[in-house]
Amino acid sequence: MKHTKPLTNEKNTMRLQYQLATGNWVDCGARTEEFLALCEEFSKQDREGVLSDLAAGKKVRNDRSDWYSVCRDGEYYDARLAAHDQARANTPMRKCSCGHTIAENLVMSASMGTSCPDCYDRMSD
Repeated sequence: MKHTKPLTNEKNTMRLQYQLATGNWVDCGARTEEFLALCEEFSKQDREGVLSDLAAGKKVRNDRSDWYSVCRDGEYYDARLAAHDQARANTPMRKCSCGHTIAENLVMSASMGTSCPDCYDRMSD
């Protein structure tokens, strides 16, 4: 993803993004001011209110005509995704008697040993 010059406010830096009809997010880039003005108009807030909502991780509507007409702070969501990926990477794994390796909290006890949820019926004979 191409990073554009970040928008700054007193709290942090942000990279404004808008949503496409496909659900994908695109950096506003040179159109940042245009989208911020639309967010102000449709949310009925001043610039500081819009920036505050975006910095808090909220999506701000920029047009009432479509469900996907919203903007967000790309930096906030990138950081949130990185934290989620880090948490998944730290999940302890365990090899079950059925032969599958799964997250430790998903291991089930069956009559023929430990199993994953997919093999539970076969292992509970």
